[in-house]
Amino acid sequence: MSLVKPYSVFDDFYRPFEGLFNNNFPQASSESRWLPPVEIKRDGDGYTVEVEVPGFKADEVSVEAHDNVLTIQGERKAEESTEENGIVRTERRYGKFVRRFSLPEGSQPDDIKAEVKNGMLSLTIPHAAPEEPRKITVS
Repeated sequence: MSLVKPYSVFDDFYRPFEGLFNNNFPQASSESRWLPPVEIKRDGDGYTVEVEVPGFKADEVSVEAHDNVLTIQGERKAEESTEENGIVRTERRYGKFVRRFSLPEGSQPDDIKAEVKNGMLSLTIPHAAPEEPRKITVS
């Protein structure tokens, strides 16, 4: 005998609300990891990397270039909350993040510029002009 629940027209209506108040959603903790979205663009002079870091200040983000690898990292600390705040659910991400990208050949890591403005970290990575082939005289 099979225990199959008959389909009801209301099943589709209630489905989005099934997990709203249960504990089946992941809890954010100060040790959780998250990855901010990144957009990389190529222009005539090099590359622009834009990273969404809402709420971050310039001193809360670290950018390093070493051995042709660009490393972007930061940490969003969770605010201490108590039951008194009335928070039933939070979807904000807290914790550390690290993003690493290989720098393309010809990049000039010593000239990278970084700025945080309006929740966006913008990196400008200059690119050296390609070398023209050099004519070698054969004697």
